[in-house]
Amino acid sequence: MHDPAENCRRICSHLIDLGVEVATQPGAISARGELLVSAHPFPCLDGNFRVSRARFYTLGAKHIKFSHPSAFFDLSALDVSRCRSSADVERELRHSWDRRVRELRATESWLGRIGAETQLLRDGTRLGVALTGVDGPPALVNSETEILLPSSHALAERSVATPAARQYRPQATGHASDLEVGITQALEQVAADAKTERAPRAVIYSRERARDAATASRVKHVDRALRVLLLDDDTARLAIARAALQLRGFDPHVFKDANRALESFRTTSYELALVGVRLSRGDGLEFTSSVLNVSGIERLPVVLLDERENDATARAAGIAGAAAYLAKPFNWQEVVDTLETLIEHGDQRRYSRYPAQLAVTVEQESETTSAVTTLVARGGFCLLPRREVPIGTVQRYRVEMPPPLAPVAIEGVVVMLDPAPGRARAPAGVRFLRFDPGHEARWICLIEALDQRR
Repeated sequence: MHDPAENCRRICSHLIDLGVEVATQPGAISARGELLVSAHPFPCLDGNFRVSRARFYTLGAKHIKFSHPSAFFDLSALDVSRCRSSADVERELRHSWDRRVRELRATESWLGRIGAETQLLRDGTRLGVALTGVDGPPALVNSETEILLPSSHALAERSVATPAARQYRPQATGHASDLEVGITQALEQVAADAKTERAPRAVIYSRERARDAATASRVKHVDRALRVLLLDDDTARLAIARAALQLRGFDPHVFKDANRALESFRTTSYELALVGVRLSRGDGLEFTSSVLNVSGIERLPVVLLDERENDATARAAGIAGAAAYLAKPFNWQEVVDTLETLIEHGDQRRYSRYPAQLAVTVEQESETTSAVTTLVARGGFCLLPRREVPIGTVQRYRVEMPPPLAPVAIEGVVVMLDPAPGRARAPAGVRFLRFDPGHEARWICLIEALDQRR
């Protein structure tokens, strides 16, 4: 049985042989790629749409999962092991899409027969049913046997553990009112089963508080732009947030899709996340809960942005684990102040620590020494060096990884020394500044493996 990294290498090699673009990274367990698509349109419920490139990521040794355009995300993963060319891969994609459209047309016909008021969503690639008297997004209807419950009504004040918890399978129904009653009851049941324990309400930052705190103590890091995950499906808001963060020295990574944002944690670690509450697929509350299950994350600060201030949503944000909740009107200078305040005054560790002894070669100027790690994390490690170095020292580290992973090269800064009686030298805490290209994904593979062994 092949390990995940070997499976990734095999499928990448196969896709490259087929002429499909794929970005390979040594030691990674998943890779991303793009499929060039012919000009023939894809049918949908209200016409056709065209796409020239379709993005995907690999799953195991045989399958790929399309993620962009977003309509393709609803398709099942495709087995490409028997494909002999990129045209074969496109043919499999189109066959899968045609099956999806046929299912949607049958679902639309069923909803019409029972008298349900149907909405066409996402350019005619999804169906929705609004609930009477419920302010919020409609329930998404994938088929007669699968409905995705909306984050409204009883779920407006609850955070579910996984997106799968929002899937509802209706019983046989002959009228729209029966369907609506069933969906409403399912909403209430899922809400009752969701987290109900009391949790701190997400802090609603006042503009004065954010400004005063950020002015009093600015974030200072050694030669490193702090990475921020930006997740929102509002293009204009993303552009404004990205520009505001870049002006203040942050390194924003922008996503419009929650699933792709979560997937990115397999190759990248972030200092915090700025997330829209209301997304076209899922919502920011679910994303916030999901981040807590990412390997190597202890407690990543998530700031939720809402179109309108809502006490129920603020409570739900606290239950989901958000660090702050902000509502319109947004002053982006003050939003960034809030992020800086959370970084500077965060009272909980962002990344989990794992015991691990790895051999390390330390390079500083013309001298090379050796060390061994005692604890490792997404953003740094503790190690026993051959000699003590002052806090603030920047060095190059080459870490020998367990097979089959290749070594990882990192530049880091010593941020802590922990002297103790009886020790010849003090353990050093090192914060990572940057990885060599492709090496961070390899490091995260190690963190994922250590997390699974817990």
